[in-house]
Amino acid sequence: PEGFDSAQLYPAVVVTGSWTTVKEQMAGLYAAELAKAGYVALAFDFRHYGASGAEPRYFENPSEKIIDIQNAVTYLESLPFVAASRIGGVGVCASSGYMAHAAGRDPRIKSLVLIAPWLHDPASVGSYYGGAEGVQMRRDAAAAAKAKYEATGESTFTVSASNTDTSAAMYW
Repeated sequence: PEGFDSAQLYPAVVVTGSWTTVKEQMAGLYAAELAKAGYVALAFDFRHYGASGAEPRYFENPSEKIIDIQNAVTYLESLPFVAASRIGGVGVCASSGYMAHAAGRDPRIKSLVLIAPWLHDPASVGSYYGGAEGVQMRRDAAAAAKAKYEATGESTFTVSASNTDTSAAMYW
């Protein structure tokens, strides 16, 4: 926060960005603005992305992302200038779902803000991913990529979003 005083206690927030982004993108921008407003704001790279270095690279794993958020809360709690009873979560776009899950599981997250949330639910998944056939195609591709990685250590990359490539993770 502006005028930071290490002897003072500050509210804190974990800020997460959209699907496949890194901390220097939207999460970092929101965190910087929240810091100006007096919050200790933490934007970080989920494992497999950015500076995390975790392998395989660019691996989208919702369960791990939720754990990463909880680990970020643990880190904030360890800081002597953070009011542990005043830690919140801010999720942007696709990470809103991960943040909502983390907040629902972890009582240390006292507040929740979702910005332009992309919340996956069974009713919307089919419409976004090409119906039951499109969902199954993506599940089959994911299973094949996982088997290839386990057998060879080679990653299979999928286009994240496209309006021309029907094999993209998100096609419209």
